[in-house]
Amino acid sequence: MKQNKLAKAETATLMAIETRKDHFDAYIQLTHIQKDMKKYKEALKSLNKGLSYYSSDPEEEITDEEVIKLKLELNELLKKK
Repeated sequence: MKQNKLAKAETATLMAIETRKDHFDAYIQLTHIQKDMKKYKEALKSLNKGLSYYSSDPEEEITDEEVIKLKLELNELLKKK
């Protein structure tokens, strides 16, 4: 059941990104969802793509520390796989 909710959340977030390609926060949300789905490679790709829009994030709701921590976690999870 959790995987189904995560899949729906992933689809909704991808749709949000489709409507606004530079939505940095949505990429971070997508990264978290994909990490929870154990799609670590996809999550890292989403994070890296989102980082290309980092400077265009007017809200600055995501801290640098959160981004660094997330990237380190994904790299560690990929090493274990």
